[in-house]
Amino acid sequence: MKRYLLFLMALVLVVAVGCDQQKNPTTPESSVNPNPAAKFGVDQKIDLATIKAKMEVVKAKVAPLIAAHKAKPVKKRAQNETGVMGIEATLVVPDAFATIQDAVDAALPGDKITVKASGSPYAEFVIVSTPDIRIVASGAVTVLGSFSIGTGADGVSIEKFTIDASVFGFGILASENSGGKIKNNTVNGVFVALFGIILDGCTNYTVEDNVCNRSFIGILVGPFIFVGSPSNSNLIKENNCWENLAGIAVFFSNGNQFIENTCSWNTEIGIGAFESNNNEFQENVCNNNGGPGFVVTGISSGNIIRPDNSAKKNKDHGIILDVDTFDNKVKENTFTMNTPCDVLDDGTGNVIKNNTTDCIAP
Repeated sequence: MKRYLLFLMALVLVVAVGCDQQKNPTTPESSVNPNPAAKFGVDQKIDLATIKAKMEVVKAKVAPLIAAHKAKPVKKRAQNETGVMGIEATLVVPDAFATIQDAVDAALPGDKITVKASGSPYAEFVIVSTPDIRIVASGAVTVLGSFSIGTGADGVSIEKFTIDASVFGFGILASENSGGKIKNNTVNGVFVALFGIILDGCTNYTVEDNVCNRSFIGILVGPFIFVGSPSNSNLIKENNCWENLAGIAVFFSNGNQFIENTCSWNTEIGIGAFESNNNEFQENVCNNNGGPGFVVTGISSGNIIRPDNSAKKNKDHGIILDVDTFDNKVKENTFTMNTPCDVLDDGTGNVIKNNTTDCIAP
């Protein structure tokens, strides 16, 4: 089982750059491409050299953009500016502002930015540094690029966009801020991007009702590599992550809730937790993955996987509790029809009780 520790460690290295469920029909019901890794151009178990090369490409693209934005003088809107009257105004793209970035730079806390489909697609790397603004797509709006929510930009919302994450290697990155919302977005990695959505050192976020597909990791919760702050006390709910290498991964982070997510048809892992404690996993569906539906690895304890999680037809167990895990609770779930068995517990003191299973590994 150490291979999953190594697998998740490989995913941690990547972080340095920065489903069967009736309620959501966008999950493929049959695997048109049963090995999405083939489209990434890497071995199914992940080639670290390839990941590092991708990481360097992303860093090379993003670093000068952030530096250039910091150096650019920013003019905030006047509170009585024509077309954006009031203290809490609505800024419209492309009517009043040509680009999303122009509107974001002009916005004051409390403003809403409405992005219309008439200007779509928007080829932008959008950097958000102002707190408490909402950026909302109106109609079918595609962004060929990424959103980066910076340090201290608390309470920012990004909603209803379709994002092609292949341009810069990720869709939405939130770093060192709190209270934000990422809702109703579709982030497609096109088998190129590393991440769909990243919470790096964030607290009290709501990440809800997003579709994240065809990236290395659909949703990542945790600090960059072994530095920075953990991402604690976030709500990850009703997201659909499919045809990634891993659907959802949480690293070095505690007290998060993962509720009613669908992570199926991923090449490796449905939902994985590494060195993370006291997280709750409820009513998630992780079916038809190339590895385990759920895996908890590293020194992880106090995680509660209950009730009504489902893991079916996965190719390396429904759930794995790896060595070094302890005192986790797995109760009242359904793990059936998995290969070679439904439940594998290599940890110490984990409680596995009242689950529906076909077999539990000795």
